[in-house]
Order: sequence, then structure tokens, then C-alpha cells
Amino acid sequence: EYTSNFLTLLLEMGRFDQFDSIAEVFDEEIMALQGTKSVVVRSAVELDEPALQKIASRVKEISGSKKVAIKQQIDESLLAGFVIDLEGSVIDMSLKNELSELKAEMLKPAAL
Repeated sequence: EYTSNFLTLLLEMGRFDQFDSIAEVFDEEIMALQGTKSVVVRSAVELDEPALQKIASRVKEISGSKKVAIKQQIDESLLAGFVIDLEGSVIDMSLKNELSELKAEMLKPAAL
């Protein structure tokens, strides 16, 4: 009944197009209540389970959280490595980032 009323309210208020966003926020709130950190891991290729477990373990250490929910996204532009998005913080371990940093370093004027 609650679900039906909620969906009816969204339709009546002309907000049904925002259902996905509302569901996402709801999921985030549930995870926060459970003490679970939501992490997005972007990589050039799909990571296997042991790699994801290592990343989850490291995120637990960094964040102090006991639970981590990982959502994996493929981003071929990274070339290799991965990028972790953790609640607004980004940990970039990608080859694309390394090459970008190397390029910036090489383009710096030489100190005399």
C-alpha cells in the first residue's frame, strides 16, 4: 500500500520522471543507516573478484567502514588501472592519470 501511494503521489505531482534519482537516494540512505560505504570503481576492463575484494579491503581501512558496496563501471579511456570514487573523493590509479602527470612534469620549464 505504501509503495502504491508513493507511486501515485509521484504521478500526481508530475515527478515520476525522477523516480530513478529518488530510488538512488533511498538506497544511499539505507546504506548509510547500515554503515555501508558506497564506492564506484572505474576500470578499463572488468576486474575479477579478488581484485575487487582487495579494493574493498583498502577502502574499509581508509574510510573506517565495516561494509563496502562496490559498483563497477568500465571506462576504456583509462587505458589500465582504476579510479575509485568514494563519497566525493577520488583515488586515481589509472594509466591515463599517470601519463597526464608525466606530461605535465615534462612540460614544466626547467629550473635554472
